[in-house]
Amino acid sequence: MRILYVIDSLITGGAEKLVVETVPKLIEIGFKVDIALLDGKPYPLLKELEQLDICHIYKLSFGSVYNPILIYKLTKIIKHYSVVHVHLFPAQYWVVIAGWLNTQNTRLIFTEHSTSNRRLKNYFLRILDRLFYKSYEEILCITEAVKDELLKRLQVGVDKLIVLSNGVNIDKIEMAIPVNRVKVFGYSNEDKILIMIGAFRREKDQDTVVRSMNYLPKEFKLVFVGDGVRRKEVETLAEDLNLCKRVKFLGNRSDVGSLLKAADISILSSHWEGFGLAAVESMAAGIPVIGSDVAGLANVIGDAGQLFIPADEKDLVKKIRYITKSTKVYNSFTTAGRIRAQHFSIDNMVDKLSYLYKKYNLSNE
Repeated sequence: MRILYVIDSLITGGAEKLVVETVPKLIEIGFKVDIALLDGKPYPLLKELEQLDICHIYKLSFGSVYNPILIYKLTKIIKHYSVVHVHLFPAQYWVVIAGWLNTQNTRLIFTEHSTSNRRLKNYFLRILDRLFYKSYEEILCITEAVKDELLKRLQVGVDKLIVLSNGVNIDKIEMAIPVNRVKVFGYSNEDKILIMIGAFRREKDQDTVVRSMNYLPKEFKLVFVGDGVRRKEVETLAEDLNLCKRVKFLGNRSDVGSLLKAADISILSSHWEGFGLAAVESMAAGIPVIGSDVAGLANVIGDAGQLFIPADEKDLVKKIRYITKSTKVYNSFTTAGRIRAQHFSIDNMVDKLSYLYKKYNLSNE
């Protein structure tokens, strides 16, 4: 059975990391899986996948993912696959249009990673979104919160919606060797390292984490992992607050497990969040997690971490101080996190995906 994954790019992000972790697992159990990238720039996650040399990777462009010419390129590709599994926008739209132009009986599946987007706030774009969602055989919602939002805002038929939590390669994280924090972070072993992993996108709120540093002692340092359109804006904020010596930007990295194990606390600050893959990775790495109290992320972290009021740096500081007030409290969160992470094993997720794909095995490959 041939399956094609389509995603905007493999820049650092939860959806992107999920694809890179899922594809090898599916191939391992017998599926033939390839990937189409709207933007084929050589980000670390793409290099990581290429090193495995297990699938064909279509690099449709090295520029804007919004170029309509990508539709034509997808039309020529998707006809060769039984199932096309799509992640993120605008891949979500381009694949549907390519499907309309394609006479082959290819089944389309979409994974919705977010509880919100800018299109939902515009009446006419909401109608357009509804049309495109209806073109998918099934829509995988990574949390109940995502499913509820689609039902409420877009009136997507409940029969199309399946809740399937994202999965993390727990074994890979647990086996990761910590980086040398002095060499990689540039901070001493006595410093308390806060880390936030995620693309610099509109839904992420790195700004609040930067502002929180003004309320913490000098031994607290902050490391960002990821890249994106808002990175320069956040860097400027750190400069304006005279925090350049306490805030580092590492850019895109593929050694997330090793970075997490060298840090002390993981923070996920978001305006909205469908799931929060980095939260599970952090818990599996054995460091406490503090996340924004938003739908999706709150469900993932549960009682295994701390939740703070979104965009409230003082409440974030309060949670950081609570976790670090004693070794006993700190260790209680590391233990709870490790237990919680096991609920989101990638093997469980792949088993469910396998069952789903086999329903559409039209050629009995």
